Amino acid sequence: DAVEPIRELLDDTPTQANGVIELAEFALKRVEAAMEQADDSNGELGSLVQDLQDLHLAACLVARPDPEELARRLFHWEINDPWDVFFDAVETYAPVLGETGVAAYRRLAETAWQKLPVQPLDARAGYDSVRFRLTRVMEALARMSGDVDALAAIKAKDLSHSIHYLQIAELYHQAKRADEALAWAERG
Repeated sequence: DAVEPIRELLDDTPTQANGVIELAEFALKRVEAAMEQADDSNGELGSLVQDLQDLHLAACLVARPDPEELARRLFHWEINDPWDVFFDAVETYAPVLGETGVAAYRRLAETAWQKLPVQPLDARAGYDSVRFRLTRVMEALARMSGDVDALAAIKAKDLSHSIHYLQIAELYHQAKRADEALAWAERG
C-alpha cells in the first residue's frame, strides 16, 4: 500500500525523482529489518523488495543521480546485504551509471577482490557470502567488457572444486580457444 503512492509521485511529478530514490532506499532498509523477524515463505516480502528496487531504478533513470555516489551505494548494498538487494546491480544500473559509474563500481570491486585469497583445489573454506557476491560482480564486469581472459582469471581465483576447472575450459571452448580449453580441462 505504501509503494503505490511513491510510484504515483514519480509518475505524476518526475521532478521528485531524487526524493523517490531516497524513499525507496529507506523503504528497502525497513523491509530488510522486517525480513529479519518474519517468515517470508510466501514470498510477499521478496516481492515487495523487487517492487521497491524497480521503483528505485525507474527513479534513477529519471533523476540521473551522481554516478559515482550511486555506484558506491549500490556496491555496498550488493556486497554486504544478506537479502540480495541490488543483486547484479552493475548490469541492471549500467544505463544510469554510464561509463563513470561503472568505472567507479569496477574500482570498488577490484579493491575488494584483491583482498580475497586464491582457493586451491580441495580448499575447505566453506561458503562465504561476500566472496560469492563479489565474484558475481567481478564476473559481470568482465562480461560487460567482453574480456574472456579476465573472466577466466576471476573464475581461477576459486579452484576449490574440480568443476571450476571445467567451467573455465568451457569458457575458453565457447570463445573458440581450443588450446586453452584443453589445458584447463587437463588441469582439472
